[in-house]
Amino acid sequence: MWSFEHALECPATPEEVWRVYTDIDDWPQWNGGVELLELAGPFEAGTSGMLTPRGQEPLPFVLISADPGRGYVSETAIADTVVLRTSNTLEPLPGGGTRIVALLAMHGRPRTISGPASDRRSRPACRGHCRHWRNRRKV
Repeated sequence: MWSFEHALECPATPEEVWRVYTDIDDWPQWNGGVELLELAGPFEAGTSGMLTPRGQEPLPFVLISADPGRGYVSETAIADTVVLRTSNTLEPLPGGGTRIVALLAMHGRPRTISGPASDRRSRPACRGHCRHWRNRRKV
């Protein structure tokens, strides 16, 4: 298994961040690794769809859990033997704002997961997420 975690604090409330997550048309604006996300239903546990990484073919995507104002977990099948699980957790800060923790973990056959290569591809998506919230003054 390979994993990467990144956290940041932003001035938006957890509910405001949640609204951005559930607006799937806006995902390419804050997630640099996503060209398009299409869901076959509402942003809730069990909903599936297709996630198109920038410059790549669409991949099967499913929401494992979705807790309004608290975060979500999704899985994307990136190969026959590899699944990328993404967890975005929202933690309210005592003085206002939100701590966002993004955890990406790849599961599958060890010989099919390349830690350093995967790390290079995933860091820009996490950093893009963070830049979006740092640069965004109002949600």
